[in-house]
Amino acid sequence: MGRQTKFFVAAIVVVMLVGATGSAPAQDEGFKVGVVSIDRVQQEYVDLQSEQQDLEKWLGAQRGFFNALTDYIFLSSENFDEARTLLKKTEPSDEEKARLAELRTISDDKDGRFRELGAKTERTAQEEDEFNSLQDIFKARTLALDEMWRKTLAELSGLRETAVKTLMDKVKEAIAVEAQAQGMSLVVDADATFFGGTDITEDVLKRLNVAAAPAAAPAPAPAEAPAEGGGQ
Repeated sequence: MGRQTKFFVAAIVVVMLVGATGSAPAQDEGFKVGVVSIDRVQQEYVDLQSEQQDLEKWLGAQRGFFNALTDYIFLSSENFDEARTLLKKTEPSDEEKARLAELRTISDDKDGRFRELGAKTERTAQEEDEFNSLQDIFKARTLALDEMWRKTLAELSGLRETAVKTLMDKVKEAIAVEAQAQGMSLVVDADATFFGGTDITEDVLKRLNVAAAPAAAPAPAPAEAPAEGGGQ
């Protein structure tokens, strides 16, 4: 998520009053300001890092799929859609693998022919017609791939937005609870602070990562001691 994550997460800590989750400190306790390093939250919040890795893994899988699909770029529209469907299968059958190999051969043969004709300085009328037909197929499939990739990036944006919103709520809650526990009246992002303020980043991270950690398995019950004077 990188810089985009920073942008989204930073938006939650610019200003936060403890009164959002509880009563503000009494007036005679003074006005205490806390600061939180969003850079550290981004780098050390376990759930945030895990979500980033999941999204990167998802995007990597999509890239792999699109790279594989380019091997079928000279197919007709119908055969191209068939190849796309087969490539999306996680466990294709032997028959489906054979069909993919067949479609790949068809596309490769057309690709070779397209390059061969393109390298010619002079083409017959029949060769020119064949070259133009192959070029039209190439352009059509390229446009289809571009549109599919735009939709993939839009889907990625939606996944990221949903994930960040969920994590933002958790970060906001952890900051508010920690600020209230330490009697803070206001919490701001450390990057927006020139002087002063109490850094509560470490305490906020502890709250976030403890909440993110899986529950520990219960310790096994101690074995019962043998009865005194047990039998043989």
